[in-house]
Amino acid sequence: MVTVREEMRKGPWTKQEDMQLVCTVRLFGDRRWDFIAQVSGLRGWRTAT
Repeated sequence: MVTVREEMRKGPWTKQEDMQLVCTVRLFGDRRWDFIAQVSGLRGWRTAT
């Protein structure tokens, strides 16, 4: 579960976050960033759009 503190985190993405995002984009494509933000479990949706 993502806590509010993690969701509000700002600054550069970690290598682990980068790899998770790359894997999610490879799986679902690069067109639906709102959906990718939800299913990736990473930071809030506004940072991924």
